[in-house]
Amino acid sequence: MQKKRIKKYDLGLLSVTSLGIGSVVGAGIFALLGQVILDAGSWTYWAFAIAGMAALFSGYSYGELAARYPVSGGLTSYFHLAFPSKWVSGGMSLIYVLTSAISISMMAKSFGIYFADLLKNTAYSWITINEFAAALIIGLGINEKHNVRGKYTANDIKNMSNGQLNSFYNNSYKESSKARRRIENTSNPKTRAKYQKIYDTQNDYFNKATAEKNIRGLDGKGW
Repeated sequence: MQKKRIKKYDLGLLSVTSLGIGSVVGAGIFALLGQVILDAGSWTYWAFAIAGMAALFSGYSYGELAARYPVSGGLTSYFHLAFPSKWVSGGMSLIYVLTSAISISMMAKSFGIYFADLLKNTAYSWITINEFAAALIIGLGINEKHNVRGKYTANDIKNMSNGQLNSFYNNSYKESSKARRRIENTSNPKTRAKYQKIYDTQNDYFNKATAEKNIRGLDGKGW
């Protein structure tokens, strides 16, 4: 009798809940708490209650969107789905990226305030708030660039979570399609050979990802 396969790649309710809370309750609460108390005074508790309700509805909306369109592009993918015009969806995506950059900078500077205060009367007291914030952002950027999630290959497919498999599947589909179009639109032998190699590799990844999706009972390109 064949043993039942244990799905170690699935996220449970506790994991998903923790991920959601971690995304909502970030460094911003430490950066803005004092400002909120200063402005709201005795209404601070109500301010947090109202903000919590807004976050609840926002989280519910994201949950519905993720269930309906389980793609790996996040909010920018929803822009493209909602607005067929590339100018509109692209403009909104750019605004989203800029606001995210501002938010990250604010959080990094908040950590810089705490860090600078921690280093007072030490040999490293010369480090300013902005210097620490800049170093933190650069360090996080370098870490993200070399993140292990971007190093998955076809040999790692069985160890991927459903989300990672989805991203790997969509990326291999996208890259193989792009390479195929380049092959069809060029007559240069070297260029054709270059993109043929890319197409063969990405198409192999796509086929292996498709096979793994079938094993897990996941159907459809976007599932």
